[in-house]
Amino acid sequence: MGDKAMPEGSVTIVGVGPGDPNMVTLAVRELVQHADVVAGFGASLAIVDGWIAGERLALTYHNQEVTLASLARLARDRKRCVVCAYGDPSVSAREFVELVRKHWPDAPMVPGVSSVQVSIARAGIAAEDSIVITLHRRGGTEQALAELEETARSGHRHIVLLPRPHDFMPPAIAAYLLEQGAADAFREVLVYERLTLPGETALRTTLGDLAASAQKFSNLTVMVLLKSPAPPSPAPSVDGDGGADASRP
Repeated sequence: MGDKAMPEGSVTIVGVGPGDPNMVTLAVRELVQHADVVAGFGASLAIVDGWIAGERLALTYHNQEVTLASLARLARDRKRCVVCAYGDPSVSAREFVELVRKHWPDAPMVPGVSSVQVSIARAGIAAEDSIVITLHRRGGTEQALAELEETARSGHRHIVLLPRPHDFMPPAIAAYLLEQGAADAFREVLVYERLTLPGETALRTTLGDLAASAQKFSNLTVMVLLKSPAPPSPAPSVDGDGGADASRP
């Protein structure tokens, strides 16, 4: 892989997983090892730090624009460049991917393991019975909130939710859903923190208890609102001899 998968003069966006280096895919590991330049935020670079052989460019929210512009110049100088995104860049890094592609429009993405996948596995639910909604963006969450309310109100699907860091975390989200009448206080919810990392935690509670909680959660949080339990099937009516009477409605 390596050199053949990443030609000279290129920028590739890779997903480095939810935090545990053991969950970095072999494909991503090889790309990082063969890159002339590896860029990413500190938390992303820390996951793959042991495999970086080339130049290391650390991004911050203040320097990301200028640093990605520099990365594009290096790519035009025929350097093989990799940009690391936490988790899987196709799940909740849309704004970051758009920023990278602003400077290198055809940058391909190599997927990684997402905390969303891990939370689904931890919860023991099926992805096909779930919907993923992310509030992990700087603005424009109105559409996501409308989708959250609609899906919670129907109760037909599990909701895997990435909260908005710091100002709209699980207790506030639970309170919001209750205020909107989108779910009742007894609806079950799971809150995971630091998935795959040391100190991983799991909280199983209800929306009512979560809304009343003063617990603080980190920005490495995934919230799973479980779908409403299916109503019990009505018992068949029986005739006087104890057999089912198919003639009854």
